[in-house]
Amino acid sequence: LQATALVDMLRALHATSWVKAAIIYTLSDQTPAYQFGLVDLAGRPKASYDAVQRALGRPLGSPGPATLGLRRSGVRVVASGTGSLADTYRVVASVGGKTRYFVNVRTSRFGRYSVALPASVGVRGVRVSVRSNWSSRVIVRSLR
Repeated sequence: LQATALVDMLRALHATSWVKAAIIYTLSDQTPAYQFGLVDLAGRPKASYDAVQRALGRPLGSPGPATLGLRRSGVRVVASGTGSLADTYRVVASVGGKTRYFVNVRTSRFGRYSVALPASVGVRGVRVSVRSNWSSRVIVRSLR
C-alpha cells in the first residue's frame, strides 16, 4: 500500500505544472512505530523502494481516474468507488439541478471510498459527481 500511495503521489505531482520538485521524507524506517521509509529497519529495500525506483526511471503519466457506483440502500443512496491514495475527492449529490449534499472524502488505505447520502436527498432523480481535488477530473452517475 505504501508503494501504491507513493507512486500515485509522484504521478499527481508530475502532472501539476507548478510543482517543480518533491522530497521523499525519509529513506529508511526509524523505529518500529515510525516506518515511513523505503528501506526497513534491517536495511532491506521495501516494495515501495522498487516501486519508486521504477516510477522515477520512466515517464510517470498521471494517477488513474476515480470510479463511481451508485446503489439504493433503503431510503438512502450510497456512492462508492475507488481512487488514488494520494488524492481527495469532492462528492456532490444533486436533484433537479440543485445541490442537496456535498462532502470531501479520502480513500481508505485500500483505495476505496463509500458515502451514504442523507435520507433527505432521496433516492429518485439523484445525480452524483465525484471530482478529484488534485486533477479536477470529474465522473458523474445518476439514479432515476
